[in-house]
Amino acid sequence: MKRKLLLWTFLLILGSSCVPIYASDNSPSNQQVIAEFTQNNITPYSSDIIQYKFRRTSSGQLQYRRWNDTQKKWVDPYWINVS
Repeated sequence: MKRKLLLWTFLLILGSSCVPIYASDNSPSNQQVIAEFTQNNITPYSSDIIQYKFRRTSSGQLQYRRWNDTQKKWVDPYWINVS
């Protein structure tokens, strides 16, 4: 009888100690801290958005030119032929 009581007490303590460990891994507070940590470490390399614009000349030559969408001006002073 004493052995059964000791076994049930041990299983109860073991079972109750596993529940907080499992719950702490999935808690929203831990996920929020991870999201804030990764979000604060993002550093942009450039604030300008560069787009490639293409055109085909009357002779059929394909050309491109870069457009800075942030500053609203051409990056390249002339059209560049695509070989």
